[in-house]
Amino acid sequence: MNKKYSIILEDINLTISKKLFFKNLSINFSSRGLSVILGPNGSGKTLLTKIISGMLEVDSGKISFEKKHFKIGYSPQRIVFLRRNVFENLSYSMKIRGIDNIKAIKRINYLLKKFNIYDKKYVSARNLSGGLSQYISFIRSIIMNPDILILDEPCSNLDNDF
Repeated sequence: MNKKYSIILEDINLTISKKLFFKNLSINFSSRGLSVILGPNGSGKTLLTKIISGMLEVDSGKISFEKKHFKIGYSPQRIVFLRRNVFENLSYSMKIRGIDNIKAIKRINYLLKKFNIYDKKYVSARNLSGGLSQYISFIRSIIMNPDILILDEPCSNLDNDF
């Protein structure tokens, strides 16, 4: 594998409900800096982010990563929260990965303070504004210190205050 790239997709084919979305798609994402996927609505940007993050399996093709073991942070375009407060939504992913409760509390408190939304800690996540939901989704994507960060429409729904 060429070490110049972090993520290599080779000859990816994807069909959903008998509709062909990708045919022999090959693309490399650099291990340095920032990569942006641009395209019109319906061009497959979200599908591509789901493929890279492992949320969607392809029909055929090869996906390679520079590192064998790494963490991916993912913030989807369509945000889904549990019927819990902000803190509990943020702590859930840490809990299922076996992170010590004290470490989880410290990390969440640190991030909520760093992003100046500590006062929202016990607010129901489902009652947040669109912009604040986007913000919490971003924090959730970085909570585990990922090696790769995938953000699908990260600036959509942002409030003027953010």
